[in-house]
Amino acid sequence: MTRLDLVGFGALNLDLVYRVADLGLLWRAGLEAIPGREAVLPREELPHVLALLSSEGRLVAREGGGSAANTAVACARLGLRAGVVGRVGADEDGDFVLRTMAGLDLRGVVRAGRTGCSLVVLGPEGDRCIFVFPGTDWDPEPAEVDLGVLGGARLVHLSSLVGPGPRLVQQEAVAALPPEVVVSLDPGEIYARLGAAALEGLLRRTAFLLATAEEVAMLTGREWEEGARELLGFGPEVVVVRRGALGATIFTARREWAVPPVPAEVVDTTGAGDVFNAGFLAGVLRGYPLEVCGRLAARAAAASLKGYGRTRYPGPEVFDGRNRI
Repeated sequence: MTRLDLVGFGALNLDLVYRVADLGLLWRAGLEAIPGREAVLPREELPHVLALLSSEGRLVAREGGGSAANTAVACARLGLRAGVVGRVGADEDGDFVLRTMAGLDLRGVVRAGRTGCSLVVLGPEGDRCIFVFPGTDWDPEPAEVDLGVLGGARLVHLSSLVGPGPRLVQQEAVAALPPEVVVSLDPGEIYARLGAAALEGLLRRTAFLLATAEEVAMLTGREWEEGARELLGFGPEVVVVRRGALGATIFTARREWAVPPVPAEVVDTTGAGDVFNAGFLAGVLRGYPLEVCGRLAARAAAASLKGYGRTRYPGPEVFDGRNRI
């Protein structure tokens, strides 16, 4: 079988995107809704929150989700050979999530339990809150992780799972990878809140760390620029800091590059960071210079902003004229 370019290893969720007239309704319902932030809630609260959003909001997208899965899907649309490893429910939601990843290598997917769900709530100004309700992805067993799929990839891209057990499973899996397999990590808020010391086992094996400025601050307790430089000392060769509409910055031990933003009409920012990651890692896998990888990433992310969920993930046209961007 042809070697995969990238395998995503993280949560496999159902994403439901709602638009509401006022994010304040979430606070009034007793939910801690901070724009731009992600909160993990007990599964038993899902019916209550769904009922609230169904009555006060409008469902605008139903998609497969999970950060690493989004990056794998985006890479596949960019023309790479991609797959995923993880757990998804043995239920109708799980069937749907897998259909949204048609064309990916799914040999590493385990079916069991109930599918996790993320509710993405969009306010009138494009502000966004995310509520994560973990499912079967909370309970991976080491024996379930397909090391053959992971070890057969050129690059393994990690994203956060909920709970210390799943994080340890990821850490043990990447430690067992052949040295030629490159590892990248997007910690998301869930891992970033733990601090860099708690992630040392993952960071030591990570070549490319991709995170938002806020996540870098959470990881290190420092401003994002100083924090990014500090994170290089934990193991990563490259730290990429996403700053939304302000662009991004690439850090290595020797150089730093500013990546200018690409203007775009914003419909939904959900998953834009995952698509940025896909553009950047696709450039890396093609052997492009880091500065070019950053510009490809910005172009890919900007294209994804124009639609809900995965509907506007870009294709190989992102690479057109790469030396002129």
